[in-house]
Amino acid sequence: MSRLNSYTTSRSWNLVCISYFLIINRILNISYILFINIKGGVDKNNSAYTVKIIRTI
Repeated sequence: MSRLNSYTTSRSWNLVCISYFLIINRILNISYILFINIKGGVDKNNSAYTVKIIRTI
């Protein structure tokens, strides 16, 4: 029983970590896009890279 319990606990912990990572990833991407917009899109390569990142999400 304890083995099963630890398995479910670790599994739920993994889900929590993954969801937190995805949320942080979204926030970072959004802030990065805003930064590029503020910068005026001077660096074309970076903006293209961000568009690729957004498409993957």
